[in-house]
Amino acid sequence: MSRVKLTDVTKQYDDVTAVDNMNLDLNDGEFICLVGPSGCGKSTTLETIAGLTKPTSGEILIGDREVTNLPPKDRGIAMVFQNIALFPHMDVYDNISFGLRLRSFPQDE
Repeated sequence: MSRVKLTDVTKQYDDVTAVDNMNLDLNDGEFICLVGPSGCGKSTTLETIAGLTKPTSGEILIGDREVTNLPPKDRGIAMVFQNIALFPHMDVYDNISFGLRLRSFPQDE
């Protein structure tokens, strides 16, 4: 992945604007830190990039591909949540390899 770009991304929940017209251009090798109080839109921004939440408006690019309306599984990225989210019916190996199986990785890789 060489780039994550947000252009005029807004996310509204009813009358609450969680992300307001955000612009971001993060290139390969760059790191950022989203800092702010609870409820200011940090998690919503990450969920929008990952495809877990659809933006109200704006455009999201991953690499040179426009992904705003793609489902999470087709974006080629993942998100690690603050609270643990394991499948209780799976053992450790199955939880760890779940994403790889979804992407049809060969077992020897």
